[in-house]
Amino acid sequence: MNGTLLALLTFSGLWLMQVAIPGPNFARVSEATFTHSRALGMKTATGTAAANASWCLIALAGAAAVMQDPLFGPLLRLAGALYFGGYGCRLLYRSFQARPIAAAALDSAAAFRSGYLTGIASPQAGLFFASALTTIIAPALDWMIGLAVVIIAAAVTLAWYAVVTSLLAAPRARAWYERRRPLIERALGVLLLTASIKLVGAALATGPTATA
Repeated sequence: MNGTLLALLTFSGLWLMQVAIPGPNFARVSEATFTHSRALGMKTATGTAAANASWCLIALAGAAAVMQDPLFGPLLRLAGALYFGGYGCRLLYRSFQARPIAAAALDSAAAFRSGYLTGIASPQAGLFFASALTTIIAPALDWMIGLAVVIIAAAVTLAWYAVVTSLLAAPRARAWYERRRPLIERALGVLLLTASIKLVGAALATGPTATA
């Protein structure tokens, strides 16, 4: 039991470090928080947590191995690259437009959906879970441990973004955003385009021609 607890704690710590790395999910949650409210930022983060839990379930089912397939894996990465690239270009375009901070309405369902789609479009989470489950959790893995891992994946994600949205929603942070909105949107756009380029590079590196 002590070994299982240690494995789960190790998994939690590694996943927290993974979640804390700024990327597309951070861009999506922070944009919702800045342009709307902390509540909608957390709804977006809930969608992100649900996507991470989905990737964890996929890894538990063994389906994450399809990401290593020479045909399907690159196609999955290219789909994510297109999604992130489109979102990044949209942010860059908006950064050059004069408009109110909350330019468009966003309800709870739309916020959750945007967070889920951004999270599920990133195969890195699936690769992380597949690796962690086989190297850290595998010796003690059963259905109860699997359930615990899924809960941890979602809970750590929500805990991290609860802190992030609290900081970003503070009056000083919002005032700072209002003054520097174009620069921040350009930075987030570049972040997303970088993620898109990395996914394209990974797709090309693991594609049929690369593995032939």
